[in-house]
Amino acid sequence: MALIPKKNDLINQVATMLRDTYGYQTEGWDSVEDLFAYTSSIDYKWDVCFGIEIPEPIGDTYSYKLIFNNTGPPSRELDDVPDTTRSNVY
Repeated sequence: MALIPKKNDLINQVATMLRDTYGYQTEGWDSVEDLFAYTSSIDYKWDVCFGIEIPEPIGDTYSYKLIFNNTGPPSRELDDVPDTTRSNVY
């Protein structure tokens, strides 16, 4: 699970909860852009399924962004998927 940014008080608490309570492995990233650069690189190991970005609060207002990886590793199964880009008109 990706956590953004790497360090802030709330992210640290979330990381501890995810690891200790639910057994998730977490990794911190400096920014969403850094995470996206990794997931689109040749070095990507299909090891990120979900991310949470929690910026520093503004006063008493917190915000968050959930990031989902809805892709999967390359697979030969895709060869069996029919081409749906063509019209069914004959």
